[in-house]
Amino acid sequence: MFGERPDPSWRFYTLDEMRDMTEDWHREADPVWFGTPPDDIDPRCSVLIGELGYDRPFALDLRIGAAIRFMTIGGRWRPIAESFPALLIALGIERT
Repeated sequence: MFGERPDPSWRFYTLDEMRDMTEDWHREADPVWFGTPPDDIDPRCSVLIGELGYDRPFALDLRIGAAIRFMTIGGRWRPIAESFPALLIALGIERT
């Protein structure tokens, strides 16, 4: 689903980590983190929810409903699911 092999340390953040990581994310000023259209993200309109490994976060992109985007190794924010429930189903965590 991600198109890249996850690091063994991949994980969803706890609620406290989501809050802390997203607060830092909202202050990010380095445009290298934002990607380029159409594979971009606006930190002010997104919530970091986990990581596939070091510097490979995935986020709720609130510009497009609540789609999930993942930052690839190449620095693109690729859409991976249309919603959080769709992500859980695709990962096999929940069933339809």
